[in-house]
Amino acid sequence: MSAHAHTFTGLHRRRQTRRSVKIANALARFFITGAGLGTIFAVALICAFLVWVVVPLFTPGSLTLNHTIALPHDPAGTPSHIESDEYRVLGYAVFDNARIEVFRLDTGDVLDRIDLFEGAVPTCAAYTLRNGHAIFAFDDGSVRLAQITFRTEYAEIQDMDLAYADMQAGEVRDMGTGVVELTPMGQFRRQSLAATVHDPVAIADAPIRLADLSVLTTGPVFCTLSDDAVFHISAVREKRNILTQEVQLIPAGGSIPIPDIARRGMPDRLILEGRADSAYLIWNDGHTVRIDTRNRNRPAIAERLDLLEDPDAEITSTTTLIGKTTLVIADSRGRAATWFRVKPPAHLSTPAGALLVERKRLHPPVAERLRQPTASDMPQGLEEETDNYLVCDAPDASVLVRQHILPSGGSGSPVTALAPSKRNRMLAIAHADGTIDLVYVTADRLLKHIDAADAAITNLTMTPKNDGLLVASRDGYTLWDLDFPHPETTLAAIFAPVWYEGAAAPAHVWQSSAGDDAFEPKFGLVPLVFGTLKATFYTMIIAVPLAILAAIYTSEFLHPRTKRKIKPTIEIMASLPSVVLGFLAALVFAPFVEDVVPFILLAFFTVPFAVLCAAHIWQLLPASLVRRLDDFRFLFALLAVPMGVLVAWGLAPFFESALFASDIRAWLAFDSTMPGAAASPFASATPGWFVLLLPLSALAVAGALSAFVNPRIRARTNTMDRTQAALIHLVKFLIATGATILLAIALAIVLARALALDPRNLGSLLGAFDLSPMGTYIQRNALIVGFVMGFAVIPIIYTIAEDALSAVPGHLRAASLGAGATRWQTAVRIIIPTAMSGIFSACMIGLGRAVGETMIVLMAAGNTPILDLNMFSGFRTLSANIAVELPEAVAGGTNYRMLFLAALTLFAMTFLVNTAAEVVRQRFRRRAYQL
Repeated sequence: MSAHAHTFTGLHRRRQTRRSVKIANALARFFITGAGLGTIFAVALICAFLVWVVVPLFTPGSLTLNHTIALPHDPAGTPSHIESDEYRVLGYAVFDNARIEVFRLDTGDVLDRIDLFEGAVPTCAAYTLRNGHAIFAFDDGSVRLAQITFRTEYAEIQDMDLAYADMQAGEVRDMGTGVVELTPMGQFRRQSLAATVHDPVAIADAPIRLADLSVLTTGPVFCTLSDDAVFHISAVREKRNILTQEVQLIPAGGSIPIPDIARRGMPDRLILEGRADSAYLIWNDGHTVRIDTRNRNRPAIAERLDLLEDPDAEITSTTTLIGKTTLVIADSRGRAATWFRVKPPAHLSTPAGALLVERKRLHPPVAERLRQPTASDMPQGLEEETDNYLVCDAPDASVLVRQHILPSGGSGSPVTALAPSKRNRMLAIAHADGTIDLVYVTADRLLKHIDAADAAITNLTMTPKNDGLLVASRDGYTLWDLDFPHPETTLAAIFAPVWYEGAAAPAHVWQSSAGDDAFEPKFGLVPLVFGTLKATFYTMIIAVPLAILAAIYTSEFLHPRTKRKIKPTIEIMASLPSVVLGFLAALVFAPFVEDVVPFILLAFFTVPFAVLCAAHIWQLLPASLVRRLDDFRFLFALLAVPMGVLVAWGLAPFFESALFASDIRAWLAFDSTMPGAAASPFASATPGWFVLLLPLSALAVAGALSAFVNPRIRARTNTMDRTQAALIHLVKFLIATGATILLAIALAIVLARALALDPRNLGSLLGAFDLSPMGTYIQRNALIVGFVMGFAVIPIIYTIAEDALSAVPGHLRAASLGAGATRWQTAVRIIIPTAMSGIFSACMIGLGRAVGETMIVLMAAGNTPILDLNMFSGFRTLSANIAVELPEAVAGGTNYRMLFLAALTLFAMTFLVNTAAEVVRQRFRRRAYQL
């Protein structure tokens, strides 16, 4: 800089800056700027990575033509069932005459023809979706079980014939009645078809016309319908001959005549559910008889219904999704709908033993399937409330309900074939005009609509790995490549209620895995977002008041010598590891609190009351004594806390006995909506409202005192001495305490009796969110998390808030005190408004700490993704869910990407909260500058 350069004061600068200082200044500017930009870039890069992982969830898949095979069909006609192996090398077709044709999928060469029954022609056949199990029925009233599977064997090159030594990786050659393929790992994979047929099992005395099969872990269960209109259900037990090792199938079950057949003729279809506890006889006009087969020795007709809304339509095809719980019904109008059984929420029974359910508890489609009760259906005392209830007459207390009318590409051509996926809820719907709709049932999503063939499609199947679609038409076979890695993920399926299989109503659910292969994945993020907000809410209502009040006291009232010891001690609390706090919460605090719930609830009120009483007693002391004891003020305040605890401990039994019939946990778990509940000692909702409304009543009374009473008291006590004024304030405090209790009681009576509201049973919002702030007590719950996570958050809020309060210029304090204000008035009216931006920043930093907390909520919150406000129940947060499931998630899979979407959601929540917080902080800061 030139020696004649002017400074901002207008004076000449006489000294020059050393070069080393300039270099250091430039380097500091460079590194600080680089660090700031690097931080922004790192955060943006993390966000970009999350988006990059998540985007494939919402990209459309593809269905592309691979090749067409012209095969000479069996003389018996078109195939009734086709399958492909998991490697898309071999396929087979079963015809009505029980002949099997094995062919190569790449060339169409027929490798083998198998006659299962040596010329005997079955009357009907049914096949399971997986594992190749099948049942064939015959005119003599017998059935034969079979299993048709692809047999896969591996061999090394030294075990193979020299004719295969020159094969290249991926090459396929014929080998007897099968094929051999050289894998990329250098192994020879030999595949052929294996068909195992069991001996006949006699079932009926008349020809069998319909049959179906389900395979349970205990063995096969099948049902049949014979020409004599009798329905049979049989569970099969295997008996093995020790000497010959021959297996004999021994059926055991019962039968029931079907009277509908006399009026309507033989049904066209028979379906047995996957659990073999219900069977369906379906006529093409839509009439359906559901049979309860839970007791296989005594099946019973459960219900009759019509599966078609259009009287001019006919059912053209039926199938079941994986698990055989959801029925798919397709008709001549080109529409397909899914149906499954729903059990209405249990309520009470009619005198005849049927299920009586409150109408308001039912999802409308379920309510439509129930009948209006008569006076004779109503239990004693409810005869006049028939409009509020519906009756389910089924012996298994369930009804068949239509879930979806599946989306279509709009061809309107009759459905000719259905092909469910063997891995998920994907479904291919073939039409007579050669078009195919590929849909994902759970998300009610049309994935693709294609023109697959020039002729009517007679059959189709999805390959076992969901990577291909084999289509059979009169012209031959067509293989299509499928690539829909994440069909279940749509914004609606993630953030809106979904009606899952077997559920009573649409709901927000997260359940990414289960032990059953037929499991329906549920990727609703709303329970996780709600759990995150719930954890944050209960943490902040405990941490913020304590931390801010402690910061105000430390900054404005505590002696500096004591402050130098107290503040570092509280800051050290922040160093406690989250996993240690979570461990203590789960294994120490939660079991302890479970046994002393009334004491904990009472302590919320007695401890603040004891502290305030101690403050009023301190004011009663003479001024001379106060000055001598001023160094012990903090100790005196601390002694009030254990006094409040002791009072709560002593009053807890009386509190529980008087308000909660001596058992608060039974009171919390009580369902006041059950008929006859009014006679229970736990029926009253007033105690719950009283506990919930007591803090709000205290705030209301405090506001009224501040607005109307305190100004008058100050005017009258200005001329009084210290003791007289303190006595008046003590009397005011005691009266206000009584008014708070009376107000809480009055409001509780109004809500519980006049409005008939119960905090344990407030119902739901949009059928998803339980609004009840109280409910069944779970050991690991939101209250425990609020305590422990509040303990982790308090040091952060306290430290930053205290620094902000201490940073307020001293002349503002001096001016306020010099004008005659008390230290409390100075703190409330001068210091806190000036430091409000810093206090708000402290709260926001604490909020961010609570939102992102993982280990405490993972160990102490029960880890259950549910939607309720109950302070005594658990939850699962986004961060805890990521920590639990990411180590087991398959890289690139749907669950893996959904966990990254959860991380992105948490990132977005934090970004929005921080942005809003910065806007509010800047506003507080501008107001502080005006002081």
